Amino acid sequence: MDSAPTELAATIQAASIVSHPDPALDTNPPTAAERRQPVTLEHVKHEHDDGIDDEDEDEEDIPYSVLRPAPRHSHLPPLPDLRFEQSYLRSISKADTWWKVASSCP
Repeated sequence: MDSAPTELAATIQAASIVSHPDPALDTNPPTAAERRQPVTLEHVKHEHDDGIDDEDEDEEDIPYSVLRPAPRHSHLPPLPDLRFEQSYLRSISKADTWWKVASSCP
């Protein structure tokens, strides 16, 4: 059995359903997607073209060392040995109060 609030909500929902909806009110308005038009692309040559993308230019303007710089060697210290910290954390992992953490130390 359903509870009284659930039955009340179902009754209100069933009563509010319109059996003969009005298409003028219930349809979506037209969108731009319904009126598709094909796109035509034209290549336009501008007068102020500065020739940056010309293919006949020298390709050796940029040095190779700039395009592919030498890899940098990092001078980092060695990684610390974390075995003590890991074993300590493992030893207190089952402690559920602070005094069990304090008493678990040797």
